[in-house]
Amino acid sequence: MEALKIKIFDVLTEKIAVSEFENWLYNSEDIINKMDNNSFIYHLVTFNYKDENWLKYFEDVLNENLINSEFLMLLVMSTCSKLYHSKSSTESFKILNKFIAHFDYETDSSIQYHLYNLYCDYDLYDVGIYSENQFNHTINYSSKDILEAFYKLETLEEKKSFLNRKMKVINDNKSIEKLENQTFKNKILAFLKKI
Repeated sequence: MEALKIKIFDVLTEKIAVSEFENWLYNSEDIINKMDNNSFIYHLVTFNYKDENWLKYFEDVLNENLINSEFLMLLVMSTCSKLYHSKSSTESFKILNKFIAHFDYETDSSIQYHLYNLYCDYDLYDVGIYSENQFNHTINYSSKDILEAFYKLETLEEKKSFLNRKMKVINDNKSIEKLENQTFKNKILAFLKKI
C-alpha cells in the first residue's frame, strides 16, 4: 500500500503523468489482486483517467477513502503543484481558495500555514501593494521550494514527517525565508504610505 500512496503523491504533484500512473496501476499484480477486497483500490482501478475532469474525481475518491490526515497531505502537494503551474494571480487565488476549505487553524502544519499566508497575500495584490508579477513570483518560488524538498524524500514516512512539520519550511535556497522577509518589508512600507 505504501508504493501505491507514493505513486498517488507522484501523480498529484505531476512528478509522473497520469497515464504513467494508470499503466503502473493496471500492471501491478499485487494491487489488482486486492481489488475485490478493497473498495479504495477498486475505485482507483475502475476509474476513467482519460476523462477531462479526472483530477477532481480522483481527489474525491481519495477524500472518501483515505484517512483525513493522508488526504490533507495529498491535497497540500496537489495544491503546490497546481500553484507552480498557475499562469495568473486569479488562477492561483482560486487554487488557494479551494485549499482553504480544508484548512484547520488549530492543527495544521507549517506548510499548510504557509499556503494560508499565500492566500492572505492575495489581498496585498488586490489592494495594489503587490504587483501581479510579485504575487506570481511569490507563489511560484514558494510552491517550487516545497515541491523540491518533498521530491528529495523517498519513503512515505519521510514524506509524512515533512508535511507535518510545525517549523518553517525552508529549503537549501532559502527563498521562502527571503520572500517572507520581503513580504514583511512590503507590509511596513504600505503602512507608512498610509500615514
